[in-house]
Amino acid sequence: QDLASKADAMPDVVALVYLLNPYSILCCVGMSTIVVDHIFISIALLAALRGQPLRATIALALSLYLSPYFLILLPPVCLLLRRAAGVGSFVSVVGTLLWLVLFLLLSFAAMRSWDFLAVYRFVFLVPDLAPNVGLFWYFFSEMFAHFKPFFLFLFHYHVILFPIPLAIRVGYRPLFTA
Repeated sequence: QDLASKADAMPDVVALVYLLNPYSILCCVGMSTIVVDHIFISIALLAALRGQPLRATIALALSLYLSPYFLILLPPVCLLLRRAAGVGSFVSVVGTLLWLVLFLLLSFAAMRSWDFLAVYRFVFLVPDLAPNVGLFWYFFSEMFAHFKPFFLFLFHYHVILFPIPLAIRVGYRPLFTA
């Protein structure tokens, strides 16, 4: 009885720990948009766990629309959907990409221009090396120009190489890959 009541209260405890975490509070006070990213990632993982492929692919596509780095969550979501709903990985990937294309086309329709894609170009090419809060600008301004492509790969793209081998190795525990 006592153990069962503790297990029933666990979701509330986890929610309180997350909501009362000083980092979460400071993100809200600082009006950071990372909270929106976390919402879509959480919805995608929860929907994949519950076997809801439509909701999972839409939420993952929205997180990819906001930040292309969340491409690394595609293999875990595919594995979770295959386990929970029996949906093939190809269908999950194509569904996510179709939703992403739809969101990009909606942005084009709203702005009547493809200029919003400059955000993604800036993230991946780092053309502006003006001083800011991060360390990238300092690192890239101090190195030789011919090393820039290598370090761009090292800082941005190498993360994309990890999910597939990790999904192959720990595919029986899909949440480990997330």
